[in-house]
Amino acid sequence: MSSKGKGFSLIELMIVIAIIGILAAVAVPAYSVYTKKATVSNLMILFDIFKAQMAEYYNTTGSFPTEFYYGNISMFSSAGNVVIPEFSESVLAFDYTSNLSSSSGGLKTTLALNFTPALGGGVLNFTGIADANGNITFYCGSWYPAQIGDSALYIPSSCSELNLSAL
Repeated sequence: MSSKGKGFSLIELMIVIAIIGILAAVAVPAYSVYTKKATVSNLMILFDIFKAQMAEYYNTTGSFPTEFYYGNISMFSSAGNVVIPEFSESVLAFDYTSNLSSSSGGLKTTLALNFTPALGGGVLNFTGIADANGNITFYCGSWYPAQIGDSALYIPSSCSELNLSAL
C-alpha cells in the first residue's frame, strides 16, 4: 500500500485561492456600482411623487406649494435640509424651494437631493417649471453637471446630462 495521502497539494490550493481572489477583485466593485445604481433609481420614486404633487397644486392654485410632502414628512422651503430616514443611506438631506422666477417668465420649484459621500456626494435636482401660459415641464438633473460629482455614475441616464442653469 502506498503511504502517500490523498488530498490537494499546496500549489493546487494556492492556484485556487489566486483564482478566487481575481474573481473577487472583479466582482465586488461591479456589484458595488450595481447596488448604488439601484439605490439612486429608487429615489426616482420621489421624482414621480414630486411631479404629481406640484402639477396638481399648480393646476388648482396657479402657484407651487410652499412645502413638499413625502408621506407625512413635510419639506418646508424655509426649513431646508430635511432628512427622510428611509433614504438616509443615500441622501444626506433634501432641500425644497418653490415659486422662484424662471427665465421663461413663469415659476420654478426645485427639490434638491444632497447625496451621501458613499454615493460620491453631489446634488441632484428635481425641477418643475411653469411657463407664462401655465404649462409645467419637469426636469431631472443638476444646475451644473460638475456639481453631481462622482455620483453621476449612479444617476439614471435620463437625468445625468441635463444642465438646468439655462432654465
